[in-house]
Amino acid sequence: MELDVPMHFFDSENLYTPNKDINKYTVYEASANDIPLKYRMLNEVSDYIQIPKVMFIDEPERLDKVIIEIPVIHGKKSIHL
Repeated sequence: MELDVPMHFFDSENLYTPNKDINKYTVYEASANDIPLKYRMLNEVSDYIQIPKVMFIDEPERLDKVIIEIPVIHGKKSIHL
């Protein structure tokens, strides 16, 4: 499932985004956490990377529309990256 909304994710050392047009919230998150920001397509990220946090970020109105699209699996909203 692809959602039409910017996203980013962390590992222990970096903040990654697969978005070519890097969102202002992603830039802010990297700056606020004082960590490097790296552009990587999801298929370029190792299967062995530990990702403790994934964020879908945008204006609240747009996020509200996208959240409705996320399927419910086992009683929880779930997306396979």
